[in-house]
This record gives sequence, C-alpha cells and structure tokens, in this order.
Amino acid sequence: MTDPAHLQLARDAIERGNGRRAIEHLATADVQDPDAWYLRSRAFALEDDDRGAEQSARQGLMVAPEYVPLLIVLGQSLSNQNRLVDAEKAFVHALNQNPEHLEALHSYAWLLAKAGDPQGAREVMAKMPPVYLAATPSGHALSGYVSLVEGNVKDARMHLDAGLTLDPDGVQLHTLKALELSIGSNDLGGASQHLRTAAQSDPAAAGALGRQARYLQHPLMRPIQLVDRIGVAQLWIAWIATLFLLPRIWPGAPMGPITIAYIGFAVYTWVVPFALRKWMERRGQL
Repeated sequence: MTDPAHLQLARDAIERGNGRRAIEHLATADVQDPDAWYLRSRAFALEDDDRGAEQSARQGLMVAPEYVPLLIVLGQSLSNQNRLVDAEKAFVHALNQNPEHLEALHSYAWLLAKAGDPQGAREVMAKMPPVYLAATPSGHALSGYVSLVEGNVKDARMHLDAGLTLDPDGVQLHTLKALELSIGSNDLGGASQHLRTAAQSDPAAAGALGRQARYLQHPLMRPIQLVDRIGVAQLWIAWIATLFLLPRIWPGAPMGPITIAYIGFAVYTWVVPFALRKWMERRGQL
C-alpha cells in the first residue's frame, strides 16, 4: 500500500501545478494502487507529457479497469494526441460506469466539439447541471468553444466574456477569446493580447488551442459551420420538402442536378473534416 503521506504530498504538488515534484513523491508508490497511478498520470499531464500520462493511466487501468478518474485522464491524454476515436472510447467507458460524472461529461463534450460534432457536444451538455454551464469558468469555456465550432460568434462572445469575469487568468478562456475576436470583429490586436496572456500562464495549452482554432476556421470548414447553424434535421426536412414541392411549383425543375448537388454537399460534410484534420496533422499544423 502506498504511504498516504506520499499521496497527499503528490496531490499538493499537483494543486500547485508542479507535476515533476508530484512524480518524485510517487516514485515508491505501490504498483497495485490505482490512486497512485491516477496522480502520476495527472502529474505527467501537467508536464505536457501526454504519452507519459497515457502510459500511467493504462498501467492503473490494468489494476482497476473500471476506475473512472483513470479513464478520464486516459481520454484527455489521447485527445491531446489527436487520437480522438480512442479518446471517445475512454470517455464512453467512464460514463458507462458513472453517467453523471461531471468531468467525464465535460471532457466528452469538448472532444465531440473538437472532432467537429457540436450537435453531439450539445447533447452531452444537456446532461450536465445547468448551473455548471451558466456559472463556472469551465462551463462558460465549454459553451463558448462549442458555439465557436457552430459559427455562433455572438453566443461564444457572451460565454467567454462571462467566463473571463469569473476567471481573469483562464488559459482556455483567453485563447478562445482570441479566436472569437479574430473571427467576430477582426480585432487582431485584441486577439494577440489574449493569446499573450494565455501563453504566459501555459504556453503549451495556448499553442494547442491555437492549432485547433486554425483547423476549425479553415475555409474548407465553412460549409460544415453552415450545417451546424441550420441543423442536420432541418436540412433533411428542407430537402424532403424540396423533393415534393419544387416539381409542383416548377414543373421543369432540373431535379437530377439538384439531387446530385445535395448528395455532393452531404458527402462533403462527412469527408472533408476528417480529411482536412489528417492533412493538417501530417503538415504538423495540429
């Protein structure tokens, strides 16, 4: 059994943001102690060592396969490595054990938004306490991020400003605010200031979110943002209405080309996000 004093010292170091010191405190931890593996994985994450966090989480899960905190930190480390499918499996596994676990819900919603699925993120957010989304910095950051992915700059601005009021030093909030300013008002000076503030606190986090911003705002993603704003269900309803009503309103309507164009657009929204992400990853832009 791991010495409880060493576990507490590791927790204290993590609270201070000193992952390296936490790892030192856990050097003699019991390899059968899932709490020790969890703290070790958190410590590696603090040091921006996602592979180390992943390996520690997997070691801990060999001891306790259903341990939710380990599943969450595993998913987070995989997401940071852009291994989104594996990350999703970890978060779903965690939520199968505890469907109301707030950190698991938050991490899963963020992952879905990162993967370009804001509708899925909204569905996960609907399971979270409304007060969390409306009255906490992390809740506002999540809501603002999803709104940016949807292309809803006005809503994103409201959430990010509220979040920064609650947490003026929040790295994610400053980075997302920089993205919102660059999109919504072309205020590059203001955006740069927010990025500098974020980088002073956590350069790695600011860089990662900045790279994700370039992906989400790539010109090829604009049609996907249109789909997100309108909604998939609404587009299907509009298409079915077009099939039935257009020939009656316009008997000579070129339904063949219209159908081909619609199918082409649907294929575009399925294929392009995945292909663009892979292309940017190969170029080292993500």
